[in-house]
This record gives sequence, C-alpha cells and structure tokens, in this order.
Amino acid sequence: MTSGDTPEATEEENGEDVEATPSEDETLPEDDLAASLLLTEDDFPAGWTELPFVDEEENPETAEAFADCGFGEQRAPGLVGRAETGDFVEDGGDGPPTIEHRVGVFEDEEAVAAALAVLPEQLDCFVAVLEGGAIDTPEASVVAASFEQIDFIELGDRTDAYRIELEFELTTEETEVDSAVAYFDVVFTSVGRIASQIQVFDVLFPFGEDELQALAEAAADKLAQAE
Repeated sequence: MTSGDTPEATEEENGEDVEATPSEDETLPEDDLAASLLLTEDDFPAGWTELPFVDEEENPETAEAFADCGFGEQRAPGLVGRAETGDFVEDGGDGPPTIEHRVGVFEDEEAVAAALAVLPEQLDCFVAVLEGGAIDTPEASVVAASFEQIDFIELGDRTDAYRIELEFELTTEETEVDSAVAYFDVVFTSVGRIASQIQVFDVLFPFGEDELQALAEAAADKLAQAE
C-alpha cells in the first residue's frame, strides 16, 4: 500500500498496450518508506519475537482462487510501496496467536480510499473460497466461514476492522476433539496516503481487544510521523 507518481508498466499484447500484472517480487519506488513504518519487537510486550518472513509457495489452484478475490500477485491501483513483517509470536513459540503487519504507500489519498472501499467485497469472496476447501488438509477441513465488521477505536484518517471466523472439522487421531474454531482479526488504518494492516490469527477465542488496540495505536503513530 504505497505512493508516488510512477506510471504503471505496460506490455504489448495482440497489438494493444495493456497494463502488465506486477509481480510480488517487483520493487516499488517507496518500499523503503513502507518498511520503515512496520511494527517491530519493541512495539510488543515483553516476550514477543518476530520470526523470519517465509515466502511459502501456494498451490496454483488456491493462488488463482484468492487472486480472483483481489488477493495475490496483483497490486491495488496506485500502490507505490509495500512491506510486511514475519510472524510475531509469544514466548518463543510458533503460535497461535500469530500477528503480521503490512504497510502500503499509495500515490494519493484517493487511491487509499479506493483500496479500502472494496474490502468487504474481497472478504466475502475470500470466505467463500475458504468454504470451498481452498486450505483443507487431510487433518482439517473448513466446514463454515464468515466475516463481519467489528467495532474498533478510530485511528488516523480511517479505521476498518473485520473478523473472519473459521470452523474446522478435525480428522487427525492426534487430538481428542473433532472440531475447532479459528479467528482472523484484521485492522486497517490509513493516514494520508499510507495504510497499515494488522492481521492476528488465534484459535478458540479472538485475540485480546486491548492488546490489539495497543498495536493498532502504535502502527497509526508511525504512519502519522511519516505524513
């Protein structure tokens, strides 16, 4: 989610100029600015550490399904810088809970607003893909998925918070239970032409509201200082 006046790349196809699909590996003009605004271990309570970022290879069919929802290799119009953290975990474990932070810099405030406006539609598509078995494994399968907008404090110029709830059926013999519930809480905050996304994954119960609010406030403060 980043800014700048760089024109989109184009390529020749069937005799016409068409907008090229940018790669996730593509360097954008303001990636360094985005990276400087990411949360660090210093923004977390004692005991939290950041695991190295791992770019895991997705199943091509799964990647295509998520791309149809607006997620994946394509980027939002007007995005000129982006960065993301690894997973933040507590007490040296590998989670849950796990927390990720992403920052995007856009060309202008209108581009940020346009990106945030389509989130409900994208998330509706996202949960439908999950219910369709996109992340099912031999050990667990999604039997129900839903999302809702949740109440959250207003930060920066705009704040949007959503919760995705997943109900899993467990088929592994290594656990005594046959079902589980997982939660993704996602908080989007924008200040000027910069946007922040905090994503928290937890099981059984949603992540603590006070703890998430403190992290969102820290992220918003970083954006405000940049603007």
